[in-house]
Amino acid sequence: MADSSTQKDPFRLLDLMDAFQVTVFQATPTTYEMMLATGWKGDPRIDFLVGGEAFRPSLLPIADKAGGRCKSLRNVYGPTETTIWSLSYTVPQDLATASGSVQVPIGSAISRTLLYVVAEKLNPQEAWREVEFGAEGELWIGGIGVAKGYLHAPNLTQDKFLPNPFGEGVVYRTGDVVKQLQQPGADFVFVRRIDDQVKVDGFRIELAEIEAVYMQQEAVEQAVALVRNNKLIIYMKLTVEGRSSCDKKGEGPLLEDLRTAAARSLTYYMVPKYSMFVTSFPQTANGKIDRKALPDPPGLMVTAAEAVATSTAPSIVRGSAATGALRPSGSVVAHICAVIEKLREVRPGPNSSFASLGLDSLGSIMFIRALSVSLDGMRIDPTTLYSPGVTIQSFADQLRVRLTVENPTLLEKIESQVRIISIAV
Repeated sequence: MADSSTQKDPFRLLDLMDAFQVTVFQATPTTYEMMLATGWKGDPRIDFLVGGEAFRPSLLPIADKAGGRCKSLRNVYGPTETTIWSLSYTVPQDLATASGSVQVPIGSAISRTLLYVVAEKLNPQEAWREVEFGAEGELWIGGIGVAKGYLHAPNLTQDKFLPNPFGEGVVYRTGDVVKQLQQPGADFVFVRRIDDQVKVDGFRIELAEIEAVYMQQEAVEQAVALVRNNKLIIYMKLTVEGRSSCDKKGEGPLLEDLRTAAARSLTYYMVPKYSMFVTSFPQTANGKIDRKALPDPPGLMVTAAEAVATSTAPSIVRGSAATGALRPSGSVVAHICAVIEKLREVRPGPNSSFASLGLDSLGSIMFIRALSVSLDGMRIDPTTLYSPGVTIQSFADQLRVRLTVENPTLLEKIESQVRIISIAV
């Protein structure tokens, strides 16, 4: 098993797979996307398993056995409460080049596993019943993989682990709505969650918990969290005090303040990467919040203070027309900002943190790869981007030290290019 730091670094992960001649590899879709972002094309020697999150179309090319990209590619599904995997689906070769919208099934039951698709009860006295073939319902799982329950949580155990009303043993209520396909194999497909529990980067997240933390802030009247394109987003409607603070500070600084406050109460993977203020929340015909109608947040979060820093710090972005003076790592800052600008189409400031720029796990790998190519293939550990307090400026300081030792010629080239720009300006 790869250790936690290796799992976050696809370059090291690929080195490990090659060193040990791995023949079976299992990871989340996010990990696979990070590996693909390095330029990796797959491996014909390996059986690949994808689980922990919903399968994403970006992974379909790996199914190309004829092109030498895998031995097999399987989508596996199952909650921890049923000892991880309970269903499996082998992705066929013809999906490797499929175009348009493709929904990959979660498959059928593995050995000694029982599956039931159960209708919602309309009243407590009603008996549990399975839905008709092909209809939607909650997936229940039975068989030898079902756990005994939750440690020191009898009420939750009683709610989720039930005596099997359709046979022997105990079943686990997954909270996932599925349906069975009316086709050969009769595989199951995931439809949605019953509650607001979602998975991002392999972590199970309760959206209501995130919303509650943000609404504890004096500036926030109402908050709605959702996941879109595997990105965790928080939308906020401000109180009167919040609107006044926004007018004084500016929208960007207030967003960053709220994010920092939320990070004190939330585990790091539950802190939304994107945040946005709204004046009101759109509603459905029956008066509920219409989450689908919420707008996409800006692709890059740059605070007003950072924007000013970028435009008023010629020693970093443009150089000084009068003296050509640069901060010690100013040229490296400019180089890093140029790489980010090419990827994200917005130039950040030196005080931007990588997390605030919306560079999630996949985005950070794309950035690392582009930066590595621009630095003659220098290897960079992606985890360094997310150490506490790391900004573009502090990252550039560390990178300049490395360049001084490992590639002084390249450092001189980078610095000379910035000085040429500054003189031209």
